Amino acid sequence: MLDEGIGEIAVEGELALVIGRRARHLRSSEALEVVLGATIANDVTAVDQVPLDTLFSQAKNGDGFTPLGPWIETEFDAAALGIAMKIDGRVVAESSTDLLAWDIVEQLVYITSIMELGPGDVILTGAPSTTVLVSSGQSCRVRIDGLGELENRTVQGPVRAPLPSPDRLVQEK
Repeated sequence: MLDEGIGEIAVEGELALVIGRRARHLRSSEALEVVLGATIANDVTAVDQVPLDTLFSQAKNGDGFTPLGPWIETEFDAAALGIAMKIDGRVVAESSTDLLAWDIVEQLVYITSIMELGPGDVILTGAPSTTVLVSSGQSCRVRIDGLGELENRTVQGPVRAPLPSPDRLVQEK
């Protein structure tokens, strides 16, 4: 749901990893062993909220933001999966997981070096040139080779009340 007055909205097609068991301080050789499977994510961002909140609370969170699915695929090879973004049925961006800044093994090793992952945790691996601006009423479809398609529709929400900057609130305390 896109609250009125929230500004520009971007959607990003991403490979999402679903963690199957606890993991901390992984080595490259064992990183993939903790992954239950993969699914599709549409990482929604309220772009105009980014400069208002360095914590990204306002930019990355909203009703219906970051849909996942439609299922978890346990047999996959993330090396070079094609990713396509379709808006209203038209392909507007195409890419591949081989264009990620860090491959999924590197991501898992890094993340578990700073925090423990547990069963059911989801890692969004990044949007390799799959970011597209959308507006209310549009159909967004993310396709990832071997995983299927995830579709959601943007819906106009109510007017958002002006929010104070979380950074300002922290400074005032």
